[in-house]
Amino acid sequence: MSLLLTGAVGLAEVTPPRILEVGARVVGSAVAARGGEGIDYLRAHLSRLLGRPASAGEVREAMTSYMRYFAQACSLGGVSANEIDARVEVRGRIDAVRAGLQAGPVVVALTHSANWDLAGAWAARHGADVVTVAERIEPPELFDMFMRVRRGVGMEIISATPGQRIFDDLVARVRGRSCLVALLADRDITGRGVEVDLAGGRALVAAGPAALAARLNAPLIPVDVRERRLSGAARSLARASWGITLEFADPVAVTDVAATTQRWVDAVSERLRQHPTSWHMLQPLFIDELDPERLARSRARLAKEDA
Repeated sequence: MSLLLTGAVGLAEVTPPRILEVGARVVGSAVAARGGEGIDYLRAHLSRLLGRPASAGEVREAMTSYMRYFAQACSLGGVSANEIDARVEVRGRIDAVRAGLQAGPVVVALTHSANWDLAGAWAARHGADVVTVAERIEPPELFDMFMRVRRGVGMEIISATPGQRIFDDLVARVRGRSCLVALLADRDITGRGVEVDLAGGRALVAAGPAALAARLNAPLIPVDVRERRLSGAARSLARASWGITLEFADPVAVTDVAATTQRWVDAVSERLRQHPTSWHMLQPLFIDELDPERLARSRARLAKEDA
């Protein structure tokens, strides 16, 4: 497996980006047609955002977007600085990010949308120390590949496993630094998540961005990352047909964790509705998708640990 993945990454770095995009469409279409549990969750989440049953074409496009992410992530180490700039369009309150970095860390809350690694590479290229937490995934070779790619483009990565408490380590790592703490937070892996209203349902998302911003007295800025089709000069410079729009929302008020979390979720929800196929959520997220007995046991155990 290790040799296969290493070879795949090496091949991706020397394969023309548009060939990778064609491959992503072929694989994405095939995976969507085959179906399975992950596709079922993807379809259900798309349907929530759309307010109607997602079509087969929409599910296929969402899965193709996910495969483009993997293809682009594998090849990110071979992308030049100019190509990164051509692939990324920046909108919104970048001024709030820059002002916050002058005083210390800035916390940004992201969803698993489009190519978040490209967003991190862009931020690191433009002078920000980017610190993030990576969920440990299987197989280990795939996780190691992502770690190498992310560190290779200038991101500082802390690895995490489900149930691990790394909050204090993260606080110690970033306190007093001028750094961008980028947290993928639309899914809870710790068992300590916050219930929020999202797309007409109750979902369990990570408490990390709100808790970290409160502990550090740092600004919390929701971020939307979505795919965009490139054209003209940008397409030529990027050597690719697809890039991203990186949009920084207004900083949210930081109060208690539950209220703050709902604020940043509200800020990104409308963008998710507008660009649903950029959201790559193939795991259970909403309360009615989770095993209620397992959730209750987890909450009871955590309450006992915290007592």
